[in-house]
Amino acid sequence: MGFIDEFLFWLSYLKKHGSPARLIEQYIQRFNYSLNFEFEDSATSICKVKSQFTNGEYYWETPKYNEAFKYPLRIKESRIEWDTPKYHYTCFMYFNEKEMLRVFDEVYGEDRMQTGRLSFNVNKNNNRFEISLNVGRKSIRLEKTQIRVFQDPVGKPNGKGTLIYKNYEGDHTNLFADDDGYLRVKKR
Repeated sequence: MGFIDEFLFWLSYLKKHGSPARLIEQYIQRFNYSLNFEFEDSATSICKVKSQFTNGEYYWETPKYNEAFKYPLRIKESRIEWDTPKYHYTCFMYFNEKEMLRVFDEVYGEDRMQTGRLSFNVNKNNNRFEISLNVGRKSIRLEKTQIRVFQDPVGKPNGKGTLIYKNYEGDHTNLFADDDGYLRVKKR
């Protein structure tokens, strides 16, 4: 893409959507929250978590996910792995941009440093999820997160896993680009 093409792209974007400054400001806001996993099967243990945040920061496959960042940004996507006595599970979660912007603003209000929890409740069959952001007495469920879960026998992983849960049709889309107003930077 040449200079003129790039200029015309940005000019068209700004005419249609206005300045992306407010969206960028929201992307870099930090909050005082931790991830909280609750499984109905008490024999479940988290192996590792990989999460990416709205500004591109991420932590890579760590079991110490709440120590990775003191004040994380809004989460964009996550891969969680856990074990039960019989199976190893790999879960991919893709959070919806509009929902995350709204929910974090509603739950935290003006005080971003209140202690909060992004809670993941998983049923005993590892195929139903309830995700919510909780701060003090405020709690809002996240309904638009795209989730898929793969299962492998413990000790006999084939590396492919069997898909046991998927709450959306087709391929996942980057839900931080589901809105026509999302800031898309074309790669050169």
